[in-house]
Amino acid sequence: MTGAQVEAEITREMTAASLDQEFLWSAEQPNRTLDDQVLTRAEVERQSAAVLAQSPFAVDLEPSSPGILAFVPPVVGYRALASATYAQFENPRGAAKNPLSGIGTAGPGPLPSEVPVAAAAPTLIDTDTLVGTPRSLDRSFWFLVFAGFLDSRTSYQASESVVENSLAVVDRAGTQCVYATFSGGDVIQTETLRSALEVWSASAPVEFGSSFSVLADGTLQLVTCDPGVGFEIVNRLGVARELVGWRTAELATLEAIRTANGTEAEAAAAWGVVEASTVGVDLGALPGDTSPAESAEAARVAVAAVLSPPG
Repeated sequence: MTGAQVEAEITREMTAASLDQEFLWSAEQPNRTLDDQVLTRAEVERQSAAVLAQSPFAVDLEPSSPGILAFVPPVVGYRALASATYAQFENPRGAAKNPLSGIGTAGPGPLPSEVPVAAAAPTLIDTDTLVGTPRSLDRSFWFLVFAGFLDSRTSYQASESVVENSLAVVDRAGTQCVYATFSGGDVIQTETLRSALEVWSASAPVEFGSSFSVLADGTLQLVTCDPGVGFEIVNRLGVARELVGWRTAELATLEAIRTANGTEAEAAAAWGVVEASTVGVDLGALPGDTSPAESAEAARVAVAAVLSPPG
């Protein structure tokens, strides 16, 4: 970094700290859903960039290469890549009052804030002992889990089919295992999720001790265990970027409809068209060194091509 870039980076970080002092945005970050975490950080980055642009230290910061994020745990990679990418999209809530206001009760981003709903308790087998309290997680978390062994579209469709879920950690004779239970969906959602879980369980390495079952009340239950020290993870690389691809497709669709003064119903219909296209998958397959700004622009171009095809 040059001296000017260091000053610019300090300005940006000081702005983030100032926003934290005013709105306390970081206080509940660990307790937010995965998407609310990245949308909160995206809003902070968006406002920090705006302040930097109006400061005496306004220079173009050299973006760090996101390629390395393909090799870190998917949740870590998603947090880093998603917030920087989503910050490229304008937040429509920013006009009236600061989206960081009331940060403890609502997500600050343009996407709807999801409140995960708890599924039925798991049915423990053998001598498994529950450790801690089961918790519910959002659909983006489940996408990253599913995408370890499933392709992008299958992972997306399965994660979007999650209605009620619960993740419970158990001890199995010194080995840590997890129970994931899913319930509450309609017939199509349940079948989509069941099919994905069956394939995921069958695709996981034998060291995972994975199993899938349908409980007596219809709850879907997936069990998997820690493969142990020395096991080399074989998950697919780049799944964080795949999820960012789907979310940026959605953001670009909402942006296009808002620009055209469309209604929520028109936005939903447009997203149905884009969702059924290859845009989400294609954006997730962009090269690993694609910058957040380049990803956002690619999403806008791809969505425009689907919603307003030539001729």
